[in-house]
Amino acid sequence: MGFKAYGLVNEEGKLLLYHPKDFKSIIKSDFLKTNIEIIINELLQDEEDGVKEHGSVNSDGILSINNQKEFNENTAKKYSGKKVEVLIKKRFHELSNNFRSYYFKVIIRESQKAYYNVGTHKTLNDIDLEFRDKFLYYEIYDEEKGKYLKAIHTLKQGDTDVSNSMFKEYCEMVITWVVMYLDYCIPYPNEVLNHEDMTKSQLRIKEMREHINNTL
Repeated sequence: MGFKAYGLVNEEGKLLLYHPKDFKSIIKSDFLKTNIEIIINELLQDEEDGVKEHGSVNSDGILSINNQKEFNENTAKKYSGKKVEVLIKKRFHELSNNFRSYYFKVIIRESQKAYYNVGTHKTLNDIDLEFRDKFLYYEIYDEEKGKYLKAIHTLKQGDTDVSNSMFKEYCEMVITWVVMYLDYCIPYPNEVLNHEDMTKSQLRIKEMREHINNTL
């Protein structure tokens, strides 16, 4: 499933399509404002062996590829000077309700308490955006400005690029950050922490700090 096009890869890893106007017209028609997966592969080769990345198509039919620089480098390394097949597919992820509930009802709310304990008042929405800006973002290349721009992943159901495994890693990074910088332990799923008796929490803070310091 998806749309296929063909072209050449130059030394910089940029794709030179055979029919760029047709390509733009089709992706604008079929993938407008859609999260996509792009796969570049040598002709007649297995799709699983190709260079893959995620991206989106804006209202002007412009394809934006996440982590464009790394994508170009990988493409150049593998396919420079070769004829390639380009596959564009719609990409959907359904974050589990358990993950979503744990993040918004536990991690974000407990983080609000952590900030309050150090004298900072923040809304739940502000905290969510702050953490996604720190840990859940990607880069897109702005051709007009000639530079890479930071873009934050959405968590909106049906629109997100974030998989369950990616979201789990993100939650771990948030929990670790709150421990390190706010001295507050967020409970893991099915765990109950009594913050009036901080023995267990303080032990975890100590263990996590030691682990992080040993890996730096």
